[in-house]
Amino acid sequence: MTAFSALKNGEAVVSHLKNGGKDYFMVVNRSPNDDMAFTAKFAPGAEIVRRDGSCASLDVYSDVFWLDPGDAAIFTQTSKSQTKEGTVK
Repeated sequence: MTAFSALKNGEAVVSHLKNGGKDYFMVVNRSPNDDMAFTAKFAPGAEIVRRDGSCASLDVYSDVFWLDPGDAAIFTQTSKSQTKEGTVK
């Protein structure tokens, strides 16, 4: 994730996790009552993790995302320190 901003007074918890050569970013809407919107920008090749565990390219999404109260979104991308073969530079 290269940029993040909560919109319309939304409050979010943003976590950055690493596992197996991938970076994961999780955004959680802290409000139990209100929707929230946020903007997020990612490096090329980033994906959104769907509820069924599959991934979809973010190339077809806008930079604005919506979360229901208490909901979360997970994004992933290959770590910059990884080559395509999975070895650390």
